[in-house]
Amino acid sequence: MKICICTNTRPHEGGLVVYMNVLSLGLKDLGHDVDIISAFGIKKMATTKNNFVTTITRFLKKSSLLTIIAYQLNKSLLLFNIYKAFISKRYDIVHAMDFSAANVSYPLTRLLKKPLILSAHGFIESSEYLSRDKTLKKYFLKKIIKAYGRATLITSTAKYIDDDLISKNINPKKIVRINNFIDTSVFRPNLELKKINREKLSINKEDFVVLCVSRMTERKGVIYPLLALLKIIKGNPSTPLKLVYVGDGSQKEILENKIKENNLEKKVLFLGSIAHKKLPEIYNLADILVIPSITYQGKGEPQGITPLEAMASGLPAVAFATGGLPEIIKNGYNGFLVKEKDIADLAQVITKLIQDKNLKIGIESNALDYVTLHHSQKKIIPKIAKYYKSLIEKNEPT
Repeated sequence: MKICICTNTRPHEGGLVVYMNVLSLGLKDLGHDVDIISAFGIKKMATTKNNFVTTITRFLKKSSLLTIIAYQLNKSLLLFNIYKAFISKRYDIVHAMDFSAANVSYPLTRLLKKPLILSAHGFIESSEYLSRDKTLKKYFLKKIIKAYGRATLITSTAKYIDDDLISKNINPKKIVRINNFIDTSVFRPNLELKKINREKLSINKEDFVVLCVSRMTERKGVIYPLLALLKIIKGNPSTPLKLVYVGDGSQKEILENKIKENNLEKKVLFLGSIAHKKLPEIYNLADILVIPSITYQGKGEPQGITPLEAMASGLPAVAFATGGLPEIIKNGYNGFLVKEKDIADLAQVITKLIQDKNLKIGIESNALDYVTLHHSQKKIIPKIAKYYKSLIEKNEPT
């Protein structure tokens, strides 16, 4: 099959870029011809431009009008690239990663009678276009709903996404559940790597390392692991605990001030933004992953791939029970769910994992087994390819 994966999102280092690249590689391994098309061109792999994206995002937040102008410009570039690609390579199917890519490619797929798949990666209202002000919400919401209506098939990764789509009157018969997936050949436990990377960062081998991999924004709740650490240290100052943050954002200054106020400089390490290809090293220096995202503007955290990558690396995941996280983290089995914003509960779970090594080992084993069975690219991508084939066969003239 000749497959077009397209997106109109800005190419930042994050879940969507990873999703596209793992999907593309998995499909190629199955013998298919795959291109990823964006406003930035036609490629075999999605690329990231973090500095560019940061600058543009800061600029666009100054004005709704600027956001709309930039969106239209991006859309025009994507339209040009998709039509250019179709001239040289008649794709059998188009898989859009966002509403804009679906709307841009729809006229061509309709004309050529090609299936159009649209992936839903989270709540509709969690789109950055809808969360900033009423002008953008009014402008973009109709476009988002239209895109889902135009799609031949909609893929969803969680029940909460299904429910959200159906509540917007999207045809439930179009929606199919396909689990998020990761490359389990890349993300796996590696004890030797753990030793080496701890030495590189001057982390003691006896330290219990709590890892938080996240953009440092309010909705990501990055303050809560620090508050839990503070509570644990106050209760038992000799606890061998280290909190490691990966990521950057507006909340970093707040964290730094809190650390300074409480003399926790030796207990907390900031690694900044790290390329995705380096994350296996980071997971393998930690003992647990904390996902402290909170309900923000009425919406919880999507599942994401970070907890799956950590679990595949043998880490118990500890998360606030919000959004789609309870669908992958089974409390007390492959991780722990904590009441949202409950610092005492979060501190208690971390302390339990520090003190009970057998419990931690059991959770680690269950987490690894769960991801391997339910979220490995080797299991999920062939299912996606079967949906492609089925849709293509339905569209072929009889």
